[in-house]
Amino acid sequence: MKEHIYFVNAHPDDLIACMGLCMRLSTEKRFEVHVVDVTRGERGLSSKGVSMTECAAIRTKEEEAVCGAMGLKPQWLNEIDGEACASKQACQALADMFIAKPPRAIFTQWPVDRHLDHMVCCTIALNALRFSAGVTAGQMKTVATEVYFYAYASNSIGFVPTHYFPMDEEAMDKKFALISKYECQNGVGMARQDRIESLCHGLKVRAPYAEAYQSFQPYIPGPKCIFDQLTN
Repeated sequence: MKEHIYFVNAHPDDLIACMGLCMRLSTEKRFEVHVVDVTRGERGLSSKGVSMTECAAIRTKEEEAVCGAMGLKPQWLNEIDGEACASKQACQALADMFIAKPPRAIFTQWPVDRHLDHMVCCTIALNALRFSAGVTAGQMKTVATEVYFYAYASNSIGFVPTHYFPMDEEAMDKKFALISKYECQNGVGMARQDRIESLCHGLKVRAPYAEAYQSFQPYIPGPKCIFDQLTN
């Protein structure tokens, strides 16, 4: 039976920070990968006079193309870009996905961020995990599901990685090509910036490139985490 891995993102191109890991996991037969976007990035072209409806259509198509290249199909929570809230409806919609296909691991955005949609995205993911576990109030005392955060150098605050996913030149080139598909958001420019950030992370683990993640849970000796499995 396959284990389910979720990438929960605020906007269609936020997958950039964890795309290398997403690519790798999507090739593993033991995992089924799910990409869930909170919004369709409706306001991403407002400075160019593009309507929210048209922008949503463009960015949806780009996200479908990127995910399609990995054999994946994105799902949407249909919050509005710039107005996203951790509504009970959105949290329950994601919780229903978790109930139908329980997550082995969830990757979502670091909660301390200058973009409020990014903060909301994390809250939705954690609330959905709480709802799916049947916890309606209070603190989650035990969480079997692995939860990891990813971040952006330009937006995130106070992010301290606990895990790195190393990449070689071939993997980085594939990631660069996928990021470039986000044409309406200057995909090539974003890919260049990501290459620089990945190079810096790679130096910390003596790899050509790497992506950085922070675990939601403290380290507890026992069954291997998903990063340990990928190194085998």
